[in-house]
Amino acid sequence: MRIVRHDDVDLVDGYVVAIGARWLLLAVLDGAIVLDGHTALRLEDVRRVTRLSNGDMAQQALALREQWPSAPPVARLELDDARGLLTSLERQPVVTVHPENDDPDTCFVGAPAGLSGRALRLLEVTPRGVWSSRPTKHRVDGITRVDIGGRYEQALLSVAGLAPDLT
Repeated sequence: MRIVRHDDVDLVDGYVVAIGARWLLLAVLDGAIVLDGHTALRLEDVRRVTRLSNGDMAQQALALREQWPSAPPVARLELDDARGLLTSLERQPVVTVHPENDDPDTCFVGAPAGLSGRALRLLEVTPRGVWSSRPTKHRVDGITRVDIGGRYEQALLSVAGLAPDLT
């Protein structure tokens, strides 16, 4: 499926894995016909869903590469509200959060360090693979997309290692 949202944000191609009351989860299909982690998107942002024209070929190619059917994410994700989703991601070693309504070209990658009030605390990792010394806060209601388990997140994690313990 191709998920079309606002004009300023990326199209997302993939296979719908789960749908909750407020979020949907996709197994992401990249342009090289490879599954690339999972993406959670807010349902309220979805404008149009279309079937990909290469769907049958893509599914056959994925099956030949032993990527089909797609593996579920490591953690069971809560898709009924943003706080539930972010809480269910707390044990992930690294996630990418997108505050697309504030800035569609910005994302933050890091290890979830908990929820406090109306904010997600995220210990960020730089594009060079270096962990920040303190978590930053991101408004829960400003997060419109969350990526987990993709090749970019995996590459950063392999360079940076697991997040340092903050206690």
